[in-house]
Amino acid sequence: MKITENRWQPIRCLLMVPVTSLLFTAGQQTFAQQKLSLKQAIKQIEQRFNANLSYEHNLLNGKTVDPEMLKGNRLEEVLKKVLYPNQLVFLYVDERSYSIVRRSAEDRDASTVRYGTDPEMMDRVAGTVLSAGGKPIPLASVWVKDTRKGAKSDENGRFLIYDIKPTDVIMITAVGYESTAITAGNRSQLTFTMQEKDHLLEEAVISTGYQKISKERATGSVSLITAKELEKIPSANLIQRLEGQVPGVQVTIGTGDRTFTYNNNQLGIYSSTRTIGQNDYGLTVRGVGSIDSDTEKSPLIVIDGAISSIDLAMLNPNDVDNITVLKDAAAASIYGVRAANGVIVVTTKKGSVTGVPKINFSMNTTFSGKPDLGYLRTMNSAQMIDYQEELVAKNILNGNNIATNLYSYSTYYPGEVAAAAIRLKNGQMTQADYDALVNPLKSIDNRSQIQQYLLRPMSSQQYNLSISNGTENNNYFYSASYANENPYTKGENGKRLTLNLNNNWKLFKIATLSTSIRGTFFRNRQNGIGLSQIYDTGGSTLLPYQLLADEHGNGIAYDRLTPGFVDVLGPAYKDWRYNYLQELELMDRSLKNNNYSAVINLAIPIYKGLKGSVMYSNERSFGNNRTYNGEGSYANRSLLNRFTPIGASTNSIGINKGGINNIINTDVNNYTVRGQLSYDALLGQKHDISAIAGSEIRQTETGQGNITYYGYNMQTGFNTAVSYLPNAYPSIQGFNESLGGAPQQADRRRRFLSYFSNAAYTYDGRFTFSGSVRYDDYNNFGLDRSFRATPLWSSGFKWNLRKESFMNSLHWLNQLGFRATYGVNGNITQDVRPFTYISLDDASRNPTAQPSASIIAIANPQLRWEKTYVTNLGLDFGLLDNRLSGTLDYYVKKGRDLLYGFPIAAPYVGTINAGSLKRNTATMSGRGIDLGLNGILLRSADWQWDMTANFSYNTNKITDNRFDPADISTFTYSYTPIGISYLEGYPSDKLFAFRHAGLDANGLTQIYNKEGDIVSVKETLKSVDDLKYMGRTVAPYFGSLKTNLRYKQWSFYALMTYQFGSVFMKPSIESYMTPSRGFTLPKFDLSADIADRWRQAGDEVTTNVPAVTADIYGQYSLYRYSYSDINVLKGDYIRLREISLSYALPKDFLRRIKIEQVSLTGSVRNLGLIWTANKEGIDPDFANYVGNTTNLRPVPSYNFSINVNF
Repeated sequence: MKITENRWQPIRCLLMVPVTSLLFTAGQQTFAQQKLSLKQAIKQIEQRFNANLSYEHNLLNGKTVDPEMLKGNRLEEVLKKVLYPNQLVFLYVDERSYSIVRRSAEDRDASTVRYGTDPEMMDRVAGTVLSAGGKPIPLASVWVKDTRKGAKSDENGRFLIYDIKPTDVIMITAVGYESTAITAGNRSQLTFTMQEKDHLLEEAVISTGYQKISKERATGSVSLITAKELEKIPSANLIQRLEGQVPGVQVTIGTGDRTFTYNNNQLGIYSSTRTIGQNDYGLTVRGVGSIDSDTEKSPLIVIDGAISSIDLAMLNPNDVDNITVLKDAAAASIYGVRAANGVIVVTTKKGSVTGVPKINFSMNTTFSGKPDLGYLRTMNSAQMIDYQEELVAKNILNGNNIATNLYSYSTYYPGEVAAAAIRLKNGQMTQADYDALVNPLKSIDNRSQIQQYLLRPMSSQQYNLSISNGTENNNYFYSASYANENPYTKGENGKRLTLNLNNNWKLFKIATLSTSIRGTFFRNRQNGIGLSQIYDTGGSTLLPYQLLADEHGNGIAYDRLTPGFVDVLGPAYKDWRYNYLQELELMDRSLKNNNYSAVINLAIPIYKGLKGSVMYSNERSFGNNRTYNGEGSYANRSLLNRFTPIGASTNSIGINKGGINNIINTDVNNYTVRGQLSYDALLGQKHDISAIAGSEIRQTETGQGNITYYGYNMQTGFNTAVSYLPNAYPSIQGFNESLGGAPQQADRRRRFLSYFSNAAYTYDGRFTFSGSVRYDDYNNFGLDRSFRATPLWSSGFKWNLRKESFMNSLHWLNQLGFRATYGVNGNITQDVRPFTYISLDDASRNPTAQPSASIIAIANPQLRWEKTYVTNLGLDFGLLDNRLSGTLDYYVKKGRDLLYGFPIAAPYVGTINAGSLKRNTATMSGRGIDLGLNGILLRSADWQWDMTANFSYNTNKITDNRFDPADISTFTYSYTPIGISYLEGYPSDKLFAFRHAGLDANGLTQIYNKEGDIVSVKETLKSVDDLKYMGRTVAPYFGSLKTNLRYKQWSFYALMTYQFGSVFMKPSIESYMTPSRGFTLPKFDLSADIADRWRQAGDEVTTNVPAVTADIYGQYSLYRYSYSDINVLKGDYIRLREISLSYALPKDFLRRIKIEQVSLTGSVRNLGLIWTANKEGIDPDFANYVGNTTNLRPVPSYNFSINVNF
């Protein structure tokens, strides 16, 4: 019995800890009711006497005062009563302004203030400027009153002022904060705590990656997104949180069930543009500045001051402190060759210097329903059967499709209905037997089984933990995040772990060492069967009457090859049928990606505002993409059958066991070294100078290797040795074929050398002049240095009109600034080089058996940068105590030396193995407007209502007359106008269509030419002028409206996005079956439009869908229907993207349990379209052709999150 009591003793002790804590807290609460905190007393004094009392951070903490001491008629009398008992005194600064300091050196906290030894003169005073929350305030103006001595605080809030007297008054101002002052006294180290102003723009300080500058001094077009704004969207992908935040930034979301698990997570080493997530999202800043498909059009990403090549999905959004978007030349030209598409600068969170650890934990969980397959607008079973019967009746599907010839193995079996219809037509089957087979199938709808076996509701979870703390000598921010995501498709899953370690150290009391270390670890399983596989218009389509499983849940196997051919092959061949559910179980595809990055920066003050810094950044990525087709998989069985000659007892490869294992390994190693001098000085109160100059070396290196192992055993890691030589193995066709999958390795290295400088001068806070220049050299860009290395520059001017004396009478106008900039940005491609490139051919493929080579690309010694010249005029304003504020920008862009592949004369096509030459010859112009409005509709102690409206207009036009319509082939403008690339005088995203003229008596599409004459399907058009210009496919007008409404602890948020002025092609029939080699490849399009096709004479009155014919003109007729003006719809819409409701637990309750803050949030995303211009029920953002999974518009998703601060 005694032993049992002892076992419970530790538990009793643990239970006593929280009980004792609660009792102690309760006692403190009772005692506190009898006293008033000194901080509350000071606030009451300020309000009562309209005084300004400044004091050091934490100086008043823990001090109390008797409320009776607040009685008195004179300010100085009351201050003595409340301060002297607390060993504090007050120093006169200005009229009704005092500074509160400790009374004696012995009582002071050494970590906050340190006395000097010379009471008359000190060599220097060091100080730190902090916000009320303990965060450093950069770029605060610090000066000695009535002198020319001054300084600017650095990014850690620190400053130095030399030759200070104890009687000097130090003044401090910072954008967004109340001005403050303090008498220096005999102190060599000071800490200033500044209070935020009400009703001021939050855009106070912006980061360009090279420097931080005050927003009021920025001449360029810049937008800042704070962490507070990003937190409103609980997505695990930072890209999705950017949508609708600032004007000029256009984000298109191509999926509703994924955040970081993209459809494509594989880096394309041979691509010059972004490949990861290219179908999942689009991101542009002020449109596009390039036209060539191989030139990057996405903005440059900068993270913590270093250029980054990673996708933003690799960042934990909760680690981001702010995002700065650089839009025009003055803002972005410091980045030179990649600035033409804009720059997105991400700054991660840093530690505070409060000396008190801050711990944050947050959790998000999201779920949604299954996607709506009805949105795809496909035929039902009865319509599909009717379509197949017509194909057979017109001899488009015939006996050749079910013949037993050897070649037929490479065709796709048309299915049991078409095969039965062919047998019925040939008299091999009775009508009764045919009806008994087909009629039950007409009522089947396999979409319910697709939903059951292949799809599921989306779900995701994210967990975040961070801790931060610091002093004046060291601060840190550490975080970890884990995210798990399950998209719509069963078998797909993504996991992401992120780690972030940010540190700042003060070395030798003057230098600052900053480090930012990040790690991101992806694990992505892609073992699902998506709609792109079952609705494959280019291959074997799962027809509407074909079920995935029988009544017992067993998977059904379907013929993909003619049964008459397969059934007689013999026992050496594997089952050549395809079973969707079996393949789902056997799929084994995984992608692993480990990313590491480090940014190290050392900054050393040199002399009075001059600072030197050295930065080194390194980015490493290791990717492994593995696809394993097991022994029983269709891919493995089909391969072995393919290499089993007729009559052989086994396959010619010699594989008995194991599967096919394809591995792609990717290695990325990027580094940057930068040396920089910075000068920030405030000369008196009127002359503010900021300048930087430096040099930068950057190298990007990417390697990728892939290999396919055959007969691979996943448990042992062994495989069968095979030959990768061409035509190494006999095949079922009677001749030798290549196995494929030979080892390959590719490496790409790029090197940049840059020199840069940027300077800004502000006079009296009214006039700011800025200029920048960057000189870039690139190893892959030309033999002639005059083309390879080129300066890119900008200039800017800002006039702060509100500080002019003639504006003083306009009390309702709080801010008014005019900006003007001009400069040039650059862009590059890594797909084009200055040298002639050749490909070595295998001697075995040469009739002479001698080595040979072919030219891949001819030399381009004059290859040079693309350049974009940008003019920007801007206006910043604030009205009615900044209750209405905003920015307005108008810009003009002119692109020169743009890369494009122009057609070349026919005799040279065979010489260089291409029909075009890529040269710096194209030009393009553009213009636009960005408008951002912020309104404070209501603000009181209990209520707060803010609203933000963003509007953008962007358009462009090709201005190069070498885009000659004569270069466009007759076939293109006569049958496939969608293939017209660029034309002078039209936007880069123009859309041309045929002028539809109805169907003729045979059901073939007719069109009008420009004169209004009818053109039959057998006639070609004369020129591009016969087409109709429909408009732009990218919306020129777009923006957002977001609102925040708070009542006490409750907060409501809503985000709406909109776009106007674009058009899109309505999803329709992609292709009819076309005869080829004596038979038709039975590849079925499931578009519901097919059900409305022309059948007989007279149907042309009621339908525009052309007839199915057995000749090539039937396909041409379909082209003219699909690409006609009657299928062009407006893309205008207003979308409700997100709403959320949050509740913050009362702070009085939280203080009792030692928690600083707890908030609970419920949100709904993808609520759908509020309004759309087209009446077809089609979402313009999800209007691709059948066969693409992005056709599935997102269904609403529901999120619950909790956020706790300790």
